[in-house]
Amino acid sequence: MAFDLARTIREATALTRNGKLREATDAIQMALTNGRKRGADANEGEGDEADRAVVQQIAGPTPASPPPSAPLTPTGKSGRPKMPLGSVVEMLRRANRQTSPSASYLLRQPVSLKIPEGAEFSTHTYAGPAGRRNYKLYLPRNRRVGDLPLIVMLHGCKQDPDDFAVGTRMNALAEENGFLVAYPQQPADANPSSCWNWFDPNHQRRGAGEPAIIAGLTNEIADQFGVDRRRIFVAGLSAGAAMATIMGITYPDLYFGIGIHSGLPYGSATDVVSAFAAMRGDNHFVSAGSQASAPNMNAIVFHGDADKTVHPSNSERIVRCFVGSVKGETRSGLSGGRSYIQTTVQNGTNASLEYWLVAGGGHAWSGGSKDGSFADAAGPNASREMVRFFLEAAPRKPTI
Repeated sequence: MAFDLARTIREATALTRNGKLREATDAIQMALTNGRKRGADANEGEGDEADRAVVQQIAGPTPASPPPSAPLTPTGKSGRPKMPLGSVVEMLRRANRQTSPSASYLLRQPVSLKIPEGAEFSTHTYAGPAGRRNYKLYLPRNRRVGDLPLIVMLHGCKQDPDDFAVGTRMNALAEENGFLVAYPQQPADANPSSCWNWFDPNHQRRGAGEPAIIAGLTNEIADQFGVDRRRIFVAGLSAGAAMATIMGITYPDLYFGIGIHSGLPYGSATDVVSAFAAMRGDNHFVSAGSQASAPNMNAIVFHGDADKTVHPSNSERIVRCFVGSVKGETRSGLSGGRSYIQTTVQNGTNASLEYWLVAGGGHAWSGGSKDGSFADAAGPNASREMVRFFLEAAPRKPTI
């Protein structure tokens, strides 16, 4: 019998209201592990921490001490819980605070960024019809005027531009290769955990919501700095990767390639409950919109096969979205102490796709800096591979 995620979350809500926090914790654990009881996973400690991260990322943080007797908003006609689920989650979190050492990279604080002399890393604000966002822009030293590539980097939940720049070390690659890097910032008033709202239909289409803001920001930078419009790319991690996928689907005329790390397919969720399911790899909640494809888009996809927050099967579905199949030229290797399988697929046009599955990789940027959150120093360097893929795939303007 299929496991009913929505019903289990409702049961956890009722248990919490009755003060039965231990039982509620077990119920929410089962909701996030497709019905498996606690202890069924060999990596139980890491799974528990990742499960709590999933809940907090989607529902967002709540007041530190919600009154136990506070009424919860009734569910809608669909029976799906509304945002007060966050209050339930906070009570569960306070009842079970233990953190596994294997998930300690989730909690690291980034160090201050070091900017080379002559380079710039400054804060800007974009404002357009769909809304406004602050962003950080990195300009490498000894840069030429005009015709430089641009990579737009979308951070994950509970991150910000500085943190993401530290963890991915993308600024250092900008120095090596001569390109601009933009880091849009998702504010807490748009999502309590600073997640891009990839699971909300209002932010899944062209010309509206966050996709319109990110595209407008990209165009503004391109116009201001004379960016080579045939070499504009977007990449992200987790919720940022899900939004990067949305950008590739909705603005294929703006971005020549996308980088997706630990992400989710387009249209794989339409609300909080289906977001939980999608992150667990449950296809039951897949919407019709997830059938959208972008056959002419270049894409490079990274995922750790031990990711406890976003199931690796999501990346296989992303690959199919862009090239229709996960079959292609495959090679295996070892980098940064971790083995990987890299699959390269050509779709019959000028577009190409690379899919990297990293053995033992969790929900963190592969080959990143230990000083950033959600960044793992082990494994192949995702940033370097993405830059290599982007610059090799993109055409250059002819030299006169």
